[in-house]
Amino acid sequence: MFSEDIVIDKEFEQLIPPLTEEEYKGLEASILAEGCRDPLVTWHVLGEILIDGHNRYKICTKHNIPFTTVRKDFASRDEALLWIMRNQLSRRNLSDIQRVELVRKCEDAVKSQAKKRQISGLVHQEDTVVENLPQREETERIGTKSRDELGAMAGVSGKTYEHATDVLDNASTPVVNAVRNKELSINSAYEVTKLPQEEQAEITERIEQGENPKKVVSEIKKRGKTRKVKSQNDIQDKDTETEIETHSEKYNVISLNLGTDYSHATLAKLPVKKLAEEDCALFLWCRYDMLQDVFKSPIWEKWGFEYKTVAFLLMKSDMERELCILATRGNFVLNDSSLPKVIDNISGKEFKDFIQELVGDIQVFELS
Repeated sequence: MFSEDIVIDKEFEQLIPPLTEEEYKGLEASILAEGCRDPLVTWHVLGEILIDGHNRYKICTKHNIPFTTVRKDFASRDEALLWIMRNQLSRRNLSDIQRVELVRKCEDAVKSQAKKRQISGLVHQEDTVVENLPQREETERIGTKSRDELGAMAGVSGKTYEHATDVLDNASTPVVNAVRNKELSINSAYEVTKLPQEEQAEITERIEQGENPKKVVSEIKKRGKTRKVKSQNDIQDKDTETEIETHSEKYNVISLNLGTDYSHATLAKLPVKKLAEEDCALFLWCRYDMLQDVFKSPIWEKWGFEYKTVAFLLMKSDMERELCILATRGNFVLNDSSLPKVIDNISGKEFKDFIQELVGDIQVFELS
């Protein structure tokens, strides 16, 4: 086949993850030395549309090197897109974020094909009467794909897939490129997108100047945590006094975050005994790396509570975890005793809902 017979479809071409400069030169040297050994894949519809082999085609055309082609038949454009995606995922040494990019470009095609398969399944059921069709709510979900399913296609977890799309949408180009080049993890880049704008700008500038992305991000995050801890310590005593003054009643459920800088002496000043009913549950949040200090001198014992179990394990990120310790006094009984529960990163309101499931219709007093 001649070069002029080949049609380049821009969408198909842009779906192919670009080769690095070294990879491209290596492929060019191989073709110059041995010719184009593998046939190009085309789809015969309104011309011979190139499906696979865009880099080989470019090199062969540039150097006037002959090549062969093989045709594949596709029922639709979506089917062709999905074939390209699967073909690339199966043979390219791509980084995780590049795999996510590839799957993401095909999300509409994935959903469309899933919808067609489900509708086809309904049509071919033996009893195809109206009463057996899905309800409207179920029909609206036909063709959708969850983040977990899309993540599985890309070879990552659903949470990583979601974080990667956030990075692609919101991170600066230098940060995204650092992830593509495996100089920065997806989760680290995701955390960068949640930093203040001035800190994101500093990270971008320093990466552009050639600094190590991982070290830059680590330094700025550490600086931010130090500033936050100092600010919290400055107002902690005043806030605690005000909170207790405005809450003189007693509670059956108390939630307490031990903070980022565990201090037994500071916590001992809290009038938890005065706030707690005789039958009471105490939920205490602490970082995983604080456990040794927390259990060395259990503060709950000073308040008349007895350790029961770990209620929740909160996965804030792959490297950052928090635990919620449950201690009780009196005869407090939980509605749900299937503990511990593992949960993803959630907001304070959502966590309160989790506690409510355990304790029932009881007011939860949050002590900070």
